[in-house]
Amino acid sequence: MDIHFSLDFTTPFGIGDQVFVLHPPKDIPCHGGPAWKPYQKGNIIKIKLIFDLNTTNVLAISQPGDEQILHVDRVVYTIICPPLDHHHSAFSVECPTDPTSKPRLFANEEELQAYLQPESA
Repeated sequence: MDIHFSLDFTTPFGIGDQVFVLHPPKDIPCHGGPAWKPYQKGNIIKIKLIFDLNTTNVLAISQPGDEQILHVDRVVYTIICPPLDHHHSAFSVECPTDPTSKPRLFANEEELQAYLQPESA
């Protein structure tokens, strides 16, 4: 019996999208990339979905007809920035899918600036 897997999940950003990311991050898992600027503009070159499964992050099907619901826990974006002094470095940013989590990527510089300097109440 064949097992068919499908996932109904849409990432907020796609391959080739230009994004702005806070860098270096304070509480954001991020690896690589230049650390001398407060934020970077780059293009997404790869997307990885991390599922909320179990400690081994493995989904096991043990019975015919088992129905498993997959939940995407985090989206990991690999971003490459325009070369600075002939240095071209990709880095990864993990973005939780929880709607209450802080934004880590921004569609444009204005959104990022608004996040960094919220209006005084």
